[in-house]
Amino acid sequence: MMSVSPGMAPGQAGRYFSREDYYLRGIENEGSSHWFGRGARALGLEGPVTEESFRALCRGENPEGDRIVAPKLTRDRESGLLVETHRAGNDLTFSAPKSISIAYAAGVDQVREAHDSAVRSVLTHLEEHYSHYRTPEGLRCGGMVAAKFDHATSRNIDPQLHSHVFVVNAVHTGDGSWRANEPRAIFQDQKSLGLLYRQALARELSARGFEVEVRDRS
Repeated sequence: MMSVSPGMAPGQAGRYFSREDYYLRGIENEGSSHWFGRGARALGLEGPVTEESFRALCRGENPEGDRIVAPKLTRDRESGLLVETHRAGNDLTFSAPKSISIAYAAGVDQVREAHDSAVRSVLTHLEEHYSHYRTPEGLRCGGMVAAKFDHATSRNIDPQLHSHVFVVNAVHTGDGSWRANEPRAIFQDQKSLGLLYRQALARELSARGFEVEVRDRS
């Protein structure tokens, strides 16, 4: 399945890197976080996610600290003053079925790789069809900036193989500039995107020699 969080403010997203934070508690090694997307590559971001770069992007800045996405001006209800607000991004969570999580916890080879490949397959689809930004002519797709964090347990320390993908509120456009992203279509198609992940996972497991049983839940 796939779930999507509401938009997060920079402070909320930045706290993913606090010592007690769930994102880091579930990470098993340095290879459990990765940058993804053409937008990330345009910023020179590849390999493991670092706290400094992640915090900067959540503020709407590039890793050097230069603003790439302008904040919005909203009026404070109490003071009536205009204040700057910025949506850091949205958290997409891809969760493997329980049987897959248990198999991974039991040390079955290739299960983690199948999950990872399935998530990356969906992320490629998301970048091609859902990495939207607004133009005077309507919505366009551009390069995604996403931070992928992999975990093997739930908050209760039960087996739960899943990946958090934080889609940053920044899209790299065709002319090389940056725009705020528009995630509405991701919310609208959340169920179908979750199904796409399940289908990709089944395909990846079959390719690795596992027998996959399809059950009708209707």
